[in-house]
Amino acid sequence: MIPLNLPTKETWDLMSRKYEARFMDMKIYDKSYDLFLSFLPIQSRVFEIGCGPGNITRYLKTQRPDLEIESTDFAPSMVVLAQKNVPDVRFFVLDAEQLHTIQPCYQGVVCGFCMPYLTFEACKKLFTDTARILDKLGVFYVSFLENEEPLSLYETSSDGLVSMLVHQHTHEDVSTELVRVGFAILYTERITYTRNDGAIGIQTILICRKLA
Repeated sequence: MIPLNLPTKETWDLMSRKYEARFMDMKIYDKSYDLFLSFLPIQSRVFEIGCGPGNITRYLKTQRPDLEIESTDFAPSMVVLAQKNVPDVRFFVLDAEQLHTIQPCYQGVVCGFCMPYLTFEACKKLFTDTARILDKLGVFYVSFLENEEPLSLYETSSDGLVSMLVHQHTHEDVSTELVRVGFAILYTERITYTRNDGAIGIQTILICRKLA
């Protein structure tokens, strides 16, 4: 097994191909993607945080070729895969905690699979930075692993080779912070899944609108 203290970027570089195989064609999120798209005006600018191999990006661009999408990921290997999978979108390496370096304005921001790898303090900064780069009435798609109490634990890949620290957050903490920085929550969806250890987990999807 890869040591538990391996830096996340190196871990993702090791896992990028397996992540691509697992997530590129999952259909369970399409309903929420379609709803997010329905809120975006024609030719909207969309910024994506934690694009992975481009699974969300490809769906958005396929459904709405008019969108101008910029997508980022912490791991260089993910950016390489995403550029291969969606060649007509600009991808570049960016740590989610560097979102404050991005200039406004966008009509949509997507953060589909990033929050599980951020502490709640980092999530709070991400919400603030997202509100800053969004236009008024811009739309924010975000998902997180929900638990009744905040919880951080190591999860091991299905092949047992890599472990990563994963953070679960409460719905109350996340929604309260989103409202505090100026968002209204328009939509909530909970998806249950089976973790590699056999336990049942909850992934919560929120679609929010910036009010001011």
